[in-house]
Amino acid sequence: MDTEKKVTLTTKLIVFSLLVVAFKGVNLLNLYRGANTTSVNPKVLGASLSKDVSFGFLPDYPILQDEAPKFAARQYTLFDADSGIFLVNQSASEPVPLASTTKIMTTILAIEELDLNRIHTVHRSSALQIGSTVQLRIDEKISVESLLYAALLNSGNDSAFSLAHELGIHYSNNPNIGYDDAINITVNKMNEKAKSLGLSSLSFTDPAGLDSLNVGTAQDMAKLAHYAVQNDTFKRFVGTAEKTVHSADGLLSHQLKNSNRLISEWNYPGAIGIKTGFTPEAGHNLIAAINYKGHIIIAVVFNTYADTKTASAEVARDILDFAQRSVNYH
Repeated sequence: MDTEKKVTLTTKLIVFSLLVVAFKGVNLLNLYRGANTTSVNPKVLGASLSKDVSFGFLPDYPILQDEAPKFAARQYTLFDADSGIFLVNQSASEPVPLASTTKIMTTILAIEELDLNRIHTVHRSSALQIGSTVQLRIDEKISVESLLYAALLNSGNDSAFSLAHELGIHYSNNPNIGYDDAINITVNKMNEKAKSLGLSSLSFTDPAGLDSLNVGTAQDMAKLAHYAVQNDTFKRFVGTAEKTVHSADGLLSHQLKNSNRLISEWNYPGAIGIKTGFTPEAGHNLIAAINYKGHIIIAVVFNTYADTKTASAEVARDILDFAQRSVNYH
C-alpha cells in the first residue's frame, strides 16, 4: 500500500507540474499578444529577437532572427496567423480607410450565405458604379460565382454592389426589396460579422470600399484575412491569376486578371492571395498571405509612400521577403 501511495502521489505531482507549466505558457502567450502595437517607428512585438531563446512548451512559436527595417508604407503589419502574433507593426492599430480591401468582408459573406450557382440580375445602380469595374451590363444575368471572381480579381465595384444587392435579397427573403434597402441590410450584416469576430476597429458603410468611412486597422484586417483564407472556396478565388466569366446565357464575357501581382505576375513563392485596394484617400493597399514552413504569414500594407500601381505589391513583397529570411519556429 505504501508503494501504491507513493506512486499515486508522484503521479499527482507530475500532473500538477505540467498544469503549472501550461498555465504559465498560456499567460506568456497572451501577454505577447496583448502588447501595445501602436508606434511611430516600426516595432518588433510578440516575438523574441534572441537566437538562443526557445519556449519549449509553446509549439511552433515564431522567433525573429533580425530587427525589422522600415518599409515604404505608412501603416503595415506582419502577422503570424497560426500563433496569432503580430511580428512587426507600423501604426498598425490606427484605423485608416480600407478602400477595396473592404471586399474581403463582402465576398466572405456571399460565400457563406449564397449558393454559388444562384443567378443575379444586375441592377442599374450596380452597373453604373464608379471606379474599378468589370463592365457588367444593366439587367445582365450572372452567377454569384462569377460575381465573386469579378469582385476579388478585378476588384469590380459593380460586382461588389451586385453581390451586396443579392445578399440583401437573401437576408430579407424578399426578391422585390428596394435596391438601397438591400445594400443597407448587407452593410449592416458586414458590421455585425466584424463585431462577431471581435474586430472592433472595422466599420463599413458600403460593400466596395468607395467611401473613406470604411475604416479599420491593419491588425484587424490581418485577422479578417486569416478568417477568410481558412475558407477553401474563398482561397480558390483569391489564388486565381486569370479567369474569363460569362453571363448566364453565355452571350457576354468578362476577362479578369488578379490585381494582386504576387499572384498574377510574380508567382511569389507560397502565395495564397487576398486583396488589393486603392482610393485617393486610402492610397495603395494590399493584404497578402503566403504559406511559409507550413504556417500562414500575412502582410498588410496600407498607404504606400510611392503612388504607383505596383507600390503595394512591392512593399508587401519586401515584408514577406523579410519574414522568410528572419522568422524561425521553435
